[in-house]
Amino acid sequence: MSESISSQLKALTQQHAQLTAQLDGMQADYTKAKASAQATAAGHRASGDAAAAAMRAAFAAAAAAAAAAQPGTKGMAAGYAAQGRGFLMQAQGFNAQAAAAMSALDAPRAALSEARSSLRQLDTQIKTLKAQQRLMRHPQLRHIKFRGFDNARGISELMIREILSELPPRLTAEIGNIHYVHKFREDMALGLTSQHLRPGDKAHITLFDSFTFELEEREIEYKDTVIHEVGHVMFGWLMSLQQQLAWGMLYLDTLRSGEDFVTDYAALSKREDHAESFRIYQTNLSKLYAKHRERYDIIDELYKEIS
Repeated sequence: MSESISSQLKALTQQHAQLTAQLDGMQADYTKAKASAQATAAGHRASGDAAAAAMRAAFAAAAAAAAAAQPGTKGMAAGYAAQGRGFLMQAQGFNAQAAAAMSALDAPRAALSEARSSLRQLDTQIKTLKAQQRLMRHPQLRHIKFRGFDNARGISELMIREILSELPPRLTAEIGNIHYVHKFREDMALGLTSQHLRPGDKAHITLFDSFTFELEEREIEYKDTVIHEVGHVMFGWLMSLQQQLAWGMLYLDTLRSGEDFVTDYAALSKREDHAESFRIYQTNLSKLYAKHRERYDIIDELYKEIS
């Protein structure tokens, strides 16, 4: 099944590349044809305007001749009127030519629209196959709904799935949604996790835009943020009340003693202390073990229970 999806994805990707190149050529041709048609139509309209002006002048002369009521003026009026009708026919002809020049764009415009529609269909097919591929790669994460990652920079659904796949399924089972919001928070925080208020609630993790410009640095930031937010899930969903109280006492003891927390951000609250400690447990376990043994012991005991 996996090989079948990969082969389909490869074929569709090749079609997409070919159609994109074809569409680029069609767009270039259409742009040239449109410019030419507009120039031709503008010339015909100008000629039509000139003919219309001549028509109005001829009819005005015919009216003046008819009003003079002098010998011969009747024939002059008829002549001017005939000229006016001739100019009217010229104006109508020029306007018809202008309309025809623009109508000639209908066929290439329709072809361009059809090619774009085909490309969008391919995009949808490729996106669907990639989603199936991700689900097959990490079946234990198929329950998590991802939103907003199409235009995210430095973070992707696949990256998060790779991170979560390394964590115990019992922990990731408590995550219901992960949502990327393209906006900056005033406190510069990159993540936010919902509170566990009712039995049966699943965690909702929201990720925000980063002020960091360098792509590699953004990826590191987001990886740390995802692990940090999962630390909140462990605290709120899997730790018993007794374990939470024990962590709270550890946090207060550190606060009163003036000792260092695992990071400065961890000093904000017992929840942030746990989330930061969990992040370091995942990324630099030996550091947590050596410098913050009590925190290591609490997390490690629960981690082994759920693994």
